[in-house]
Amino acid sequence: MAKRKKGDRMNKWEPRSNDAINLATIRWFALMMEAKAIEIYGTNPLVYPKIQEVLGKCLSEVAEISPKKDIADPGDCPPGWVPCGEDCAPRCMED
Repeated sequence: MAKRKKGDRMNKWEPRSNDAINLATIRWFALMMEAKAIEIYGTNPLVYPKIQEVLGKCLSEVAEISPKKDIADPGDCPPGWVPCGEDCAPRCMED
């Protein structure tokens, strides 16, 4: 992978006043999708392939809007997060 140029900091994380409410909203959507999928599966396990298809499509569409980055720079990550390959995470996981 190509390394980021030293002055290229367009993706640097900066706090905004509405971060908490936006992150809570994202979390709410994720939890509601999970709850609905589990409810549907619990009442009719035969629809699992369709649930998997819909959730997979949703995840793919969200990934499409993700900014493409080279190697994560510590300055790109919010406080308490570390660069893990191309992304930031609270902790790097071993493969």
